[in-house]
Amino acid sequence: MKIDRIVATGGLPQRNQLLMQIYADVMNQPIIISESEYAPAIGAAILAAVATKHYNTVPEAIAKMAPPLEKVIEPSKDAATYQQLYGLYTALHDYFGYQNPDYMKTLKALRSN
Repeated sequence: MKIDRIVATGGLPQRNQLLMQIYADVMNQPIIISESEYAPAIGAAILAAVATKHYNTVPEAIAKMAPPLEKVIEPSKDAATYQQLYGLYTALHDYFGYQNPDYMKTLKALRSN
């Protein structure tokens, strides 16, 4: 599935700028924040409006009912660091998970001692 854009909805995006910045950096993609804290409920109302034939199509209902977008959080210079960390994480995952699975069993056993 091709993802064209990421829109954060609900109350958390408006209240936690740091979290949204971390998301943008980790995904290395802009995060669009919906103006409404009730965007998930509005989405359900949009689908209901189409189901009850108030609008003919979902895009038509979205054009009429969707809340405006508040702002866009762009990835910062830290995004490159997250990409490096993810590369290290996947290498360690593969090393411990696939190439040497007994290492994790040994570490778990040591933890319980």
